Amino acid sequence: MKAKVLTSTASGAVGKAAEAIARALQCKCDSVPPAYPCDKEAVVFIGVGATGLPAKTMKYLSTLNRTSTRNVAFFCAAGGKSSAEKLGETLAANGITIYAETFICKGGLFTAKKEAARAVEWMNSVCEHLAQ
Repeated sequence: MKAKVLTSTASGAVGKAAEAIARALQCKCDSVPPAYPCDKEAVVFIGVGATGLPAKTMKYLSTLNRTSTRNVAFFCAAGGKSSAEKLGETLAANGITIYAETFICKGGLFTAKKEAARAVEWMNSVCEHLAQ
């Protein structure tokens, strides 16, 4: 399955989840805007930090369409969920299918490995759903 992981932050729980998902999918994890644009991806996983999405990031991501990807799945820090939902509405209007379950990354000093494992489990459920 052709996939890409994009994230608005490379730090904290969201950054760790992004790295773990990309490693499991054996695909590129990139910041937004990515070095290489999305092109016919089966799914793009988008990570949103606690402060939401900066305007520049939101502007780039809102240009995604069915040519760039058919599906998007969001993972975010608790504070980023409203930005993910807002972007999801825009992408749905662009014809992209939004995976219903947003993964919420829990932060904390001793939770990074556990959260990365939870993120990979969630990513597997997204991929299984898309394969049906």
